[in-house]
Amino acid sequence: MTKLTGLVGPGKEYAYFFTGPDYVRYDIAADAVDDGYPQPIAGAWAGLFDGIDAALEWPDGNGYFFRGTDYVQYDMTADKVADGYPRSIAENWPGVFTDGIDAAVLWPGGESAYFFKGDEYVKYDVANDGAAEGYPQKIADSWPGVFTEGIEAAVAWPTGDVFFFKGDEYVKYDVANDRAYDGYPRPIVDGWNGLPIGAAVTPHAPAGSATSVRDAFPAFTTRFEGRVPWMYLDVKALVTVAVGNLIDPEPAALGLPFVHKSDGSPATRDEISAEWRAVKADTSLAQKGHRAAEKVTSLKLTEAGMDDLMHTKFDANEATLRAAFPDWDSYPADARLGLHSMAWALGPAFASGWPKFAAAARAQDWASAATECRMSEAGNPGVKPRNDADVDLFTNAATVRAKGLDGNVLYFPGKP
Repeated sequence: MTKLTGLVGPGKEYAYFFTGPDYVRYDIAADAVDDGYPQPIAGAWAGLFDGIDAALEWPDGNGYFFRGTDYVQYDMTADKVADGYPRSIAENWPGVFTDGIDAAVLWPGGESAYFFKGDEYVKYDVANDGAAEGYPQKIADSWPGVFTEGIEAAVAWPTGDVFFFKGDEYVKYDVANDRAYDGYPRPIVDGWNGLPIGAAVTPHAPAGSATSVRDAFPAFTTRFEGRVPWMYLDVKALVTVAVGNLIDPEPAALGLPFVHKSDGSPATRDEISAEWRAVKADTSLAQKGHRAAEKVTSLKLTEAGMDDLMHTKFDANEATLRAAFPDWDSYPADARLGLHSMAWALGPAFASGWPKFAAAARAQDWASAATECRMSEAGNPGVKPRNDADVDLFTNAATVRAKGLDGNVLYFPGKP
């Protein structure tokens, strides 16, 4: 997945999050990404890197962005990189990691900044313009409840709290009590409306065919399911792996290429069976989440194994969807992505149990499909972000049809 980083703007009305060559503007009061994002960095941030390692705002109102061994000062008022940049981190930030900073944040109050890399951090004294003595130190020794390594972004919020991001999860840090709040980490998709995770589908570079929907789908659905290489129980106590892939009953797991976490050696069918049965028997894992299962499992799927499992399921789902919706190839790309989203969550044959939605889709009445597509959130509030995305997808499809636009163009998460 593409790295996430971010900072709060000088007026504290907006935060800006960056992933690869793209960024989003997050409306702090509305608690959501503004419409029309992601957008390319190149079109809005004059002179800024098109891929950012870390970013933070400074007490003087400037922003600082880091990539590799270099950094730039961004004049937030003039909306451009200041003259004379980029410059070397080593020559201008005494005591800070000189290459590949993972995350940075100006601590509330503005007296200190913190820089993170790997499993270490440095405290930076703003007034003295240099790292404090005795650093770097281990994250695990000083940041209760925060990710102990590989932090991707740290953002100080106007509320006085600080948020730490890693992968598809985040932690809310209680600055006053110097520890993470209870109940974290949590999925980013549950707490940050519209925030892209990893290689999000971008509206300025639409894909354009059924194959492109296939390519876009993994990043799209990982937003809602996460990406977990070990076996765990979902909220219905069904054994699951990868990106929400059910491997329940047991035979569904036995043919998968699980390996040992310890050394990467292939697991035998007997070992896979034993682990599957142990996870299935511990029903408490259904309430504890996938992190709890990590501690009691010894096997995992490789990245390639998860990719193969996901594409195999996608292709099987598409065959079933084509049979249920005969005009499939004429559907707008956003509609096809929405149908795949529902199939992933409900099963590919879901149409028979959703007569109103199915009728609307077959008639290509995408406005009605947007009304009828919401899944029940009772007992599973994590469904809401997917529901919201599905509504946007079918609404986009309705706009494509109403305006006579090219149905091969995928607009989500933007709007046509």
